[in-house]
Amino acid sequence: MSLPGDAVFLVGQRYRHHACHSGYELFHRYIGAHLKVPVSARYLPWSWANLILAWLTGRRDYAVGGLLAEVCALPHLLRRRRSLYHVLYGETDFWLLGHIPRPAGVRLVATFHEPLETLEEIKVKDRLLRALDAVILVSESQRPYFERRLPAERIFVVPLGVDSEFFRPARQRPSERLCITVGEHHRDFETLGKAVELITREYPEARLWAAGTHRPSQRAPMPGPGVELAGRVSDEQLLAHYQSARVAVFCYRRATASIGLLEAMACGLPVVATDVGGVPEYLGEAGLLCPPGDPRAVADAVTRLFSDDALARDLGLKARKRALEFDYRVVARRHAEVYSQIAALRAAQPRAPKASGEASA
Repeated sequence: MSLPGDAVFLVGQRYRHHACHSGYELFHRYIGAHLKVPVSARYLPWSWANLILAWLTGRRDYAVGGLLAEVCALPHLLRRRRSLYHVLYGETDFWLLGHIPRPAGVRLVATFHEPLETLEEIKVKDRLLRALDAVILVSESQRPYFERRLPAERIFVVPLGVDSEFFRPARQRPSERLCITVGEHHRDFETLGKAVELITREYPEARLWAAGTHRPSQRAPMPGPGVELAGRVSDEQLLAHYQSARVAVFCYRRATASIGLLEAMACGLPVVATDVGGVPEYLGEAGLLCPPGDPRAVADAVTRLFSDDALARDLGLKARKRALEFDYRVVARRHAEVYSQIAALRAAQPRAPKASGEASA
């Protein structure tokens, strides 16, 4: 089965914190078409409907937004032949299409983003996974969960991408001791807050600018006059702050991949990050890794970069070089290769072994 570029269709609504130059699905600019949903319902106040839908489907995180995306894709899918449909967020937007018989020649694949620990908690049913022709992961750290449920030839890893033309290094290295962190999903704000306190003891003028942190103060405040919490910001504001920072700091509780991490790397920032999940896969040698939950290690790494200009410059150059490997164009080519392999899979797939204890899933 061959698969022309115009026979790939992406299913799923965007997240509102993914702006014009960021978001998992932006590789579609170079391959495939994103099926638009007439009503964006991912963030509408449908709490009661989401609870009912989760109960009916047995999918804890499946909600109205995901259902609408699948409903819009279904008639399109049923009219097609020799096409591939890619559900962008398998944890939240995949259920209906897994229960509908597909025309011969139509392939269905979903990407899963959550860390291994979260996948074990939400427990995507084996029946749904077996309905997919393949799964795409964003990190090798997720593979153990799926290897217990699917044949190895149906598991692929394709990383997140970054707009390396928009997110680019500043022309001059900033002199101010400014750190930046971006995002809140699975972030460890308690460790970050303690690290900031330690950093400012050595460098009282140091500051931390945190973007996309809408709720950290409700969970674990980051105290100190040197901390500025920002909610949603424009792409231009975000770029300006990346280019004004000396160091990017990311403290995670768990992680597979991080758009903020890639953006910071694309801006040529040396990175300090927690050594969990897929973070080392993305960072490589372009930063300093710290044990999880260790504010002293994070603070020491940041102050080391403040004091060692040669090291900071070297890591920044390595970060930019490595980020180019994740440019959306590169990621689109990798997706195209995976789509071709999925299209070539035999129509009659061997059934995956059932996970122990989930025979009735």
